[in-house]
Amino acid sequence: MREVFKIGDREIALFLSMKDGALWLHLGEEAFAAEAEAPAAAAAAQGDRLFVHLDGQAHEIDYLPAVARHAQDAALSASDNLVAPMPGAVIACAVKPGDTVAAGDLLLVIESMKLETPFKAWRAGRVESVHVGLGQTFERDKVLLSLEAA
Repeated sequence: MREVFKIGDREIALFLSMKDGALWLHLGEEAFAAEAEAPAAAAAAQGDRLFVHLDGQAHEIDYLPAVARHAQDAALSASDNLVAPMPGAVIACAVKPGDTVAAGDLLLVIESMKLETPFKAWRAGRVESVHVGLGQTFERDKVLLSLEAA
């Protein structure tokens, strides 16, 4: 599984693989043999944020959970529709058809794989329709909500 971390403004994939019986660490476009000598580094964690001091430079690294990242991608779409990035169930709905929302307002919350994911308005507008009800399950790519321009 590829995990994604945010370093500054860059998102970087991190994963392990096996090649010719050796373990490799992939960091962005680079790959390192697991038995290679690692540079001296110091690190401290705070929640999903990691602070790393490496080769005289300080770095802040934010962990981006896959579920939240895909939810954000769905919400940032140029479409008028909020599309489910994964199967799940609606556990909260903060709007109803006709409501006016500002960018960043909470629209609904889903649960998928025991994780709660909030969806926020990606732009200002009016809720045209909510296509799912509280407690309703849905599949990936289901249109959950439609928003029309204000």
